[in-house]
Amino acid sequence: VIALTMLKRVREMTTSSRHSIVTALVIVLSLLFNHVTVESFSSTGGGLASLKLHRGRHGDRRINVHPATPSSSTSLDAVGASVIVTATAVAFPSVKNVILSCLIPTLLGFYKSEYGVSYGYGTATAATAFLAYRSVSSLTSVSPFTSLAKCHAMALMFYGIRLNSLLLYREIFIPRFRDMRERIEERAMSKGGRLTRTPFILSCAGLYAGLAAPTLVTSKLASTILVSTETVPWAMTLFRASVYAAWGGFMLGAIGDLTKSFYKAKNGDEHLVSSGIFRFLRHPNYTGEIIAWTANCLAAIAAMFATGTNLATWKAFAPALLLGVASLPGIVSVLLAATMNLEQKQCIRYKGNKEYDQWKEKSWVGLTLDLSAGRSETREKDKEEN
Repeated sequence: VIALTMLKRVREMTTSSRHSIVTALVIVLSLLFNHVTVESFSSTGGGLASLKLHRGRHGDRRINVHPATPSSSTSLDAVGASVIVTATAVAFPSVKNVILSCLIPTLLGFYKSEYGVSYGYGTATAATAFLAYRSVSSLTSVSPFTSLAKCHAMALMFYGIRLNSLLLYREIFIPRFRDMRERIEERAMSKGGRLTRTPFILSCAGLYAGLAAPTLVTSKLASTILVSTETVPWAMTLFRASVYAAWGGFMLGAIGDLTKSFYKAKNGDEHLVSSGIFRFLRHPNYTGEIIAWTANCLAAIAAMFATGTNLATWKAFAPALLLGVASLPGIVSVLLAATMNLEQKQCIRYKGNKEYDQWKEKSWVGLTLDLSAGRSETREKDKEEN
């Protein structure tokens, strides 16, 4: 019944909407069949062993292990003498694959301007996190650190897949969002041809790479110390709390979007959603993302301290860490501004609505650039009375 209903909907759609579905299917397939080319891996810092991976005639991995010299030192000395390191064949994502996983989805912005910051956003973060997750999953030894690294990568995968699912649902079933997409495309075309979008698309791809960079850091660290009896306790606690906070933030946003979609579909687009999580928080999706992305970045920093790495290792991880830290203000500022804009639009749309006034008095606006945005309508009333 569901399949027949979907088929009927597709037949009633415009050509543009059918193209959107095809685009979404391509995105899903790219996530499912994404392949990382295994080139080589060698343990940094001298370590217990250095490994190189080669492809055999039948595609199998052949591993050549070269023991390190007894006099070699390792960057793991700071953790303690009781650290046990297991040399495992790990296929880490290369820089090329990370760039492609962030750039290719964002190129959808050349087709539809809005796609670069919607489907491109969700797919790029999920695909890059998937590369990190797959590298950690290939480890043979399991420790609390590797489990947290997996959980960290899975959080971003969940977010990207969930976001794309929501976008696809809106595009198929809600005409208002299709109309909005076309208006955005018309404005973009009025500013010039599609090639003029190149700087914006490249900057978005760089932002998405920065958002996913912390998962690459934690997955790489997970392969460095697989089983350890001595990690830094406070940093390990912070790492665990940050990963859980990232999941909590993404789940908060998912609950908010699901709640709003349900009540809007049931009662119409003009319905004021003030039930469920919205009873306490007016913009849970934006606030949840701010919490999640902040915790995502903090997780990588905490993981570095938790492994007790020395200065040389900090320098080795510096590019990925700096990229992650630099991207955080970008996405947070966008989300803060979006919260403020939505709050102001609601103040205008529901002006004079008693239900809205009561809801606003009892709920929290969430994190926003303008801390007084939630009281904007009250100020307007005061001016009128004066």
